[in-house]
Amino acid sequence: VENAVEHLLDLARPDEPVVLAGDFNFMPDLRHRGFTGEGPGIDHVLIRGDDPGPLVVWPDGRRRLNGMLLSDHAPVERTLQ
Repeated sequence: VENAVEHLLDLARPDEPVVLAGDFNFMPDLRHRGFTGEGPGIDHVLIRGDDPGPLVVWPDGRRRLNGMLLSDHAPVERTLQ
């Protein structure tokens, strides 16, 4: 994750928000790089340089299709300003 953050920050302009999101299979702590917004479990939306809305974990009903649960874990999302 540190390598991905380094590459991402090299690509970003200093004044633009940066988002790193995904299924990391662990709890990354990137506060030392200015990121906030860790998620529950293994799915995270890490944000730097914005005032994002709260992390939303999808309820089971939102990810069902024809009665089947579409994922083994709930997706997460955040809204940027």
